[in-house]
Amino acid sequence: MEEIEGDPFEVSLKVCQLIDLGIAGIFGPQQKEVDETVQSICNTLEVPHISVRQDSSQFFEPRGLRLNLFPHVSVLSRVYDQLVTEFKWKSFAILYENSDSLIRMQLLLKRWDTQGNSAFLYHLGDGPNY
Repeated sequence: MEEIEGDPFEVSLKVCQLIDLGIAGIFGPQQKEVDETVQSICNTLEVPHISVRQDSSQFFEPRGLRLNLFPHVSVLSRVYDQLVTEFKWKSFAILYENSDSLIRMQLLLKRWDTQGNSAFLYHLGDGPNY
């Protein structure tokens, strides 16, 4: 196992080197731009690619030999909603980075807004150091 970091170009060079050495598959990376570059190379060369990053489009676009282990956004939204229901929370807080991350909580916000419970929203802003 080898950890590769860098910009998409540097990573693509390293991925190609590893494939030339006969690597069986690629695991990761987390960064979207780098992940898409790795996926493109893996698709072209028919090398399996295992991803663990959140990708809201993962079920709408063909991904070749890719397997994403991160749950789909709609599944996570239902899980959060079920947790609040199961624990019978009357109030809860949602911390979010950007509007995309807040949209992922839409099911929870809709459900609890109509039931008179309190939801506190906190915008964290640009990260990673909050």
